[in-house]
Amino acid sequence: MRRVFILAAMVALPGCGGGSGTPLVPEQYQVCSVFLPAPPPTLLYPEQGAVGLPDGNFALLVEDAGSVYSIGIEVAGSTAPQPLSPTAVPSPLPTPAATPAPGVTPAAFGVPALMTNTQYVVTGTIDVASSCGPTTTLGIGSFTTR
Repeated sequence: MRRVFILAAMVALPGCGGGSGTPLVPEQYQVCSVFLPAPPPTLLYPEQGAVGLPDGNFALLVEDAGSVYSIGIEVAGSTAPQPLSPTAVPSPLPTPAATPAPGVTPAAFGVPALMTNTQYVVTGTIDVASSCGPTTTLGIGSFTTR
């Protein structure tokens, strides 16, 4: 299964065949020859590309996770995301964090102990069969521990 990384601009997604990429059409996110039933979740905390994060034991926040995506984390370059379990949303929200859209409540997932000085990729997996396999996993952000 090929991983697809969603950039903040979300202008294009490469397909599994390694072609020139498939542009995103609003409300119709096509990945690996399948239209996803829901847009991928947005990473709120840690912010995309954050560095110097604690080595685990914090709440990872996403927007619009709903119940169609399972959230995971993996060492950059790996192909085996570790699923994260839902947890209580901290109050106040950790900083710095991306601001959720008005009216949207973030979802929180507990991050276990992590290796120091390591880049991690946050993934969203949806149970939709495609040319990539029985599920589709998207990279929704990354961060590096201190």
